[in-house]
Amino acid sequence: MQNSRVRGNNRWDVFVSSSAIINAMVVFLYWKLFFENPMSVTTNGQLDVWWREYYMHLVGPVLMWIDALFINRVFQKVKKTILWLTGTITTYIVWIEFVVRPLNDSPVGKVTNGLPYPFLNDLFLFDRLSFYVVNFIVAMMFLALFTIIAQVFRRVFVS
Repeated sequence: MQNSRVRGNNRWDVFVSSSAIINAMVVFLYWKLFFENPMSVTTNGQLDVWWREYYMHLVGPVLMWIDALFINRVFQKVKKTILWLTGTITTYIVWIEFVVRPLNDSPVGKVTNGLPYPFLNDLFLFDRLSFYVVNFIVAMMFLALFTIIAQVFRRVFVS
């Protein structure tokens, strides 16, 4: 918005790219886990208010992807985006494992309690670490996909 109002020429490519990737991870993981076992991501196995769930876990992220890919044309600084994503994902994992989990007593799982998603509380530490690593790889795959889409779009429609 700052750029459109001509208040500066700072670009937020890395931040917007990272946010779009994190949204892709959330959408992919949420729906994958929900369709495998609704109890793994919801308290009672049911979607909350349907329009809010679809907005948070589908429509909102899709609008952001459109903005990132076709309007702002980000995904140009891949190395910096990888660094930003690594930092953000690592910070989130440290936050939920060392701050959130010890301070919460719910949701309760078979192995631990307090992690934000019920299924995480059923996993041993090694299994959670494996889950986190796989999801980091998924993030890098989304980054590659979005970067390719952005490059193709720039070549076909912008040049």
